[in-house]
Amino acid sequence: DLHGLTAERIFGKGYTKQQRSIGKTINFAIGYGVQAKALSRKFSVPYETAENWINQFWKSYRKLYLWVEKQHAFVRKHGWIASRFGRVRHLPEALIKDLPKWQMAALLRQASNYPIQSAGADINNLACIKLSRQLKGDSRIILPVHDSVMVDCPKKEIKEVSALCKEVMENQLQKECSWLKVKLKVDQVIAQRWGN
Repeated sequence: DLHGLTAERIFGKGYTKQQRSIGKTINFAIGYGVQAKALSRKFSVPYETAENWINQFWKSYRKLYLWVEKQHAFVRKHGWIASRFGRVRHLPEALIKDLPKWQMAALLRQASNYPIQSAGADINNLACIKLSRQLKGDSRIILPVHDSVMVDCPKKEIKEVSALCKEVMENQLQKECSWLKVKLKVDQVIAQRWGN
């Protein structure tokens, strides 16, 4: 539970449900370059408290901090950033030396967010390609939804399609993305209708 781990690192053992929620928000918001002011407003806490949460996060995840700083330095030097799959996001304004601070901050947020978000999207797109090539019978991919793939299949194919989805997403993609240091895990939901 990454959100629980972050809450524990910020608030200590025995964190509350609300503190876990704060940990979750911080985990997602850090990638977008959240500032203490925004966190203090969201959780109605003093600015100093929110600033302390962010500092605790960066102390707890030092390697992530160093990685983000590396992305910032790269985009400041080159004006672009690349994903693990080789897609490039051009940010030429980052090369402007006297760019207003708020504009540079926005560019740096994009520079650190792009490799993360694009990797997730590319992994999901690759899953769709691999699944569409391997699905048999009347089963079809309907669409990807954020970090999920929706497959429509007859009841008689559910067991086979479910196993195929798990194989493709957990094993085949893991081999394709050998640079991933964490194991891909898949949750599956089987329902009559989307949203059930």
